[in-house]
Amino acid sequence: MLAKLNGVWVVLAGIALTILLPATIAAVPQARPVLQITEPSAGSIVNPGQTLTVKVTSPTPALFPEVALIGRDPIGFAGIISPLPGELSVPIPKDIDLGRYMLTVGGTPKSGKERIIASVEIDVERQDFPVSMSASFSGIELDTPGEQIHLEVLADYSD
Repeated sequence: MLAKLNGVWVVLAGIALTILLPATIAAVPQARPVLQITEPSAGSIVNPGQTLTVKVTSPTPALFPEVALIGRDPIGFAGIISPLPGELSVPIPKDIDLGRYMLTVGGTPKSGKERIIASVEIDVERQDFPVSMSASFSGIELDTPGEQIHLEVLADYSD
């Protein structure tokens, strides 16, 4: 009798797997397409006149036939990357203002649904050091731990 019950359980388990497993597989949501800028890392310091290599990848690279790379003005449109993973050389203008600039890569997956983007911020700074620096205060006195004040620091360069 015990062998007969074990046989029934095997048949029931087989029926359950035949019915439930395909439904479970069909119910698993598809991964959303993702783009990633792997280089440069966020906050990377670059210099005016430098050529920056931007590397782009995706866990689902086959979903993107091509992606475009755009930087905040004056960097502008840098080019198309195809296929993924890929990279693009981006010239940083010599006369660019110093500061932070956003680089954005965007592409539409083959499904044609929504445009996917990824961004990274770079910091454009001079390569040389200032010849002198000065602050707006001659002395700073803080009364409590964690207290903050605004401090303006000016730098003079040889040119």
